[in-house]
Amino acid sequence: TATDVSQTLSSNVSASAISVTNGAYAEGKYPSDLMLGYPRTTTETCPHGKVVANDGICATEGEIRMNFQYVMSQVEVNLTTNTTDGATNKVNFDENTVVEIVDAYTNGTILLSDGSATMGTKADYTMNRKGASDVAYHDVIIPQGVTALKFRITVTDTDGKQDKYETVFAISEIKVTEDGVEKDITSWEPGKHYVYNLLITKTGIKVTATIKDWITATGSTNIWM
Repeated sequence: TATDVSQTLSSNVSASAISVTNGAYAEGKYPSDLMLGYPRTTTETCPHGKVVANDGICATEGEIRMNFQYVMSQVEVNLTTNTTDGATNKVNFDENTVVEIVDAYTNGTILLSDGSATMGTKADYTMNRKGASDVAYHDVIIPQGVTALKFRITVTDTDGKQDKYETVFAISEIKVTEDGVEKDITSWEPGKHYVYNLLITKTGIKVTATIKDWITATGSTNIWM
């Protein structure tokens, strides 16, 4: 809820920025659904005749139209395998299966001035399971470039040998579909939800990826200036 977010913010906000970290996505919780609001960027004529463009505000009592934008990125990974009976390339996922984002920024700050992200510490980041699932992972990630990032999937075989299968592949090489258009991306952007569906077998990987927008909220309020 908004109350949950605002109470948590009190210990994470400074005069110019909000501290954020990667973590399991939790709807309505900080920093998953953290939003910043700014006056809507339009050109209008104030009551006293002055034209105000872009981020200007009329200096009078009146309604200020605001845009609210999520500041973090959602990243979701779903694992599947060949389930054909007797398939020799089937992979068995269980609680030992690990999905990591290699060499990612795991924390940073969101500047109050424009909502941009300033990066903090880099580390291999282990994604969180979605509920009790062994095949679905869903996190909120500080917006960042994906050029140097990789997914690492580690599976421990339960055939008695305790063999580990590990695969690493570049995130920037995965094409994503947004609004029906397939494209390359160079970064995970704020306010967007990236869904990676990975079909993993012992002989290869097939990836499909999509981008979903969070809803950008709008609102207005009366103030004295």
